[in-house]
Amino acid sequence: MPKTLVTGANGFVAASIIDALILQYGHTVTGSVRTLSKGEQIIATHPEYAGKLDFVVVSDYAKEGTWDKTFQEGNFDYVIHTAAPLLDNLENTDFVKHYLEPSVHGRVFSSDSWLPVTIDDAIKAQHPYISYCVAKAESEKAIWKFVKEEKPVFSVTNLLPCLIFGPPLQPVQSLKKINYSNDVFYSLFNGTYEVTPDTSFPSYIDVRDLATAHILSLTTPAVFNQRLAVGGAQYSSQLAVDSLKKVPEVASRLPKDGSEVPKKFVITDVEKWNEALGLKLRTAEETFGDAARKILELEKILGGK
Repeated sequence: MPKTLVTGANGFVAASIIDALILQYGHTVTGSVRTLSKGEQIIATHPEYAGKLDFVVVSDYAKEGTWDKTFQEGNFDYVIHTAAPLLDNLENTDFVKHYLEPSVHGRVFSSDSWLPVTIDDAIKAQHPYISYCVAKAESEKAIWKFVKEEKPVFSVTNLLPCLIFGPPLQPVQSLKKINYSNDVFYSLFNGTYEVTPDTSFPSYIDVRDLATAHILSLTTPAVFNQRLAVGGAQYSSQLAVDSLKKVPEVASRLPKDGSEVPKKFVITDVEKWNEALGLKLRTAEETFGDAARKILELEKILGGK
């Protein structure tokens, strides 16, 4: 039975990866969390993982040597590294400490494409999402530098997803604190908008398809030591709203259709790697319908936003 380390175990993407590893692929999983209570929340949310999921506490990703003990004692077959900081408290944020150092020293494997924005630009901008994106690019450069210079006995695959939607499987304490992309999605049927807003993101992938891509990349030689743009389904706010019209529970809560003129976005060539992995993408109706139904379940338990 393969043993896999998944970092950032209580995150949106990691939650779907862990779910698939345990329930579909027969792995035992160790998840890294910042506090043990975060791990306990995962087991409370998913009691079916008991006996197949344990945790290691890594409280400070930026600390030198923070992963040493985990790897010395873990004896892992695979590592899926999804942990990355995404902070919203500007006043208490050190942009080098909280973004750049954890990402470069932690070697985050699930990363965005290259950006022309520099570290200095990110520090000057004092904006969490700019720093987040720069940190992702810097971390990817660091891992490829490591592979080139150290020539490790293991392979590395870096996944480059677009905006990630889908049902949230991670513990959610409040819909006011749900992950960013689901917050964007929830705003389409929680009364935030009277009219469908313009589109801010050109493409998306279902979180479950991204989880599958992570797992398949572990054992697909064609993608070893490669960086993969995956997913790539075209997205618009109106597409999501149109898909939600087919979900009776939210149909009456949707904003009016917008008048946005369709934009011409840069098309990322993702077919090569989707095909290499044998990745079959879910339809918009599946992604947005399943995400809405899951959020409605949470809404009944937690209350709305």
